[in-house]
Amino acid sequence: MTRRRIVTVLCGVLIYSSSIAFAQIMPGPGIVGVVEGGASSEVQVFQDDGDGMFDPSLDSLVETVTTDASGAYRFDNLEFESEYFVFTNGEVSPAQRMGEIRYLIDSFDITQSVVANPITGNRVSSTTGPTDRIIGGFRDLYLGILSGSGDGMLRANPFSLSSNLQLDTSAGVTSVAAVTWDGVGGSDGIIPNSGLDMDFTSGGMFTGVTLGLAVDRAGEGQALDLLLHSPSGTSTASVDFPFDPNVDPQSQRFVPFSSFVGEADPTDVSAFQLIINDTLPSLDAQINVIGLTGPTEVNFSIVPEPSSFVMIFLGLMGMGIGRFRRRAQ
Repeated sequence: MTRRRIVTVLCGVLIYSSSIAFAQIMPGPGIVGVVEGGASSEVQVFQDDGDGMFDPSLDSLVETVTTDASGAYRFDNLEFESEYFVFTNGEVSPAQRMGEIRYLIDSFDITQSVVANPITGNRVSSTTGPTDRIIGGFRDLYLGILSGSGDGMLRANPFSLSSNLQLDTSAGVTSVAAVTWDGVGGSDGIIPNSGLDMDFTSGGMFTGVTLGLAVDRAGEGQALDLLLHSPSGTSTASVDFPFDPNVDPQSQRFVPFSSFVGEADPTDVSAFQLIINDTLPSLDAQINVIGLTGPTEVNFSIVPEPSSFVMIFLGLMGMGIGRFRRRAQ
């Protein structure tokens, strides 16, 4: 007799149970989960063909694994921003999009700005906000002009119309800009304080940083440096701004913790920074969101079909209830 199955798909930020404690830091987006009651079950992951609907004849089978004794499984190194279906025991999950932000660092919807030029010199600004909108509750901006005689502007949500971080420099101007999250109010310029005291991996749940960014043609190829600071030192990773003619920062990039070079420990972060050493004059660069990303969790629960004895017992109970009701009428 075919067993009836109940599937529960959990796609939010969840604390892993001990049954999936094997989910160590992965180099790229992935899917982990448990088939409860499904030890040694076959689990498959299919890449969606783009229509958002599962069809094993059209979607591409990427990998097949077998769950361990506790029903746990994992798929590593899936394509960032692609969507996948997980299939097991006749049940399929909804489409899972890789690289979704699970923990927000900053959505840049709280307005803040600094303007600098060669006369005013370096400019700094510090603002505060709820910790669910700004990690650690504080955001510091720093902007300094390296060359040229014009202005530079570093702004978050300018005019309260666009929840983006924007760096704009006038013709011929190059600059250095920094955004710092260090959990401490007041800015000391480009040097961070050490007040976050956070595990950026959340015990292995998060594997890297995801951000949306774009730049105009003049800034194509401009690099953005990401800095992790911890008591053990500093680590740096870089990503190039992608060109977009409308400077619409919808294109996302995933920067795994494994790509950071240096002594910082991502499980003990005291400060986090974005730094743009702008060497390309007349730059217009934007970032719309930044956060932590980890593997998606998809869990299944298999409920066995009742045994023959139980089915007979339930049938007799039903007959008895039916006779009782007829007598009562």
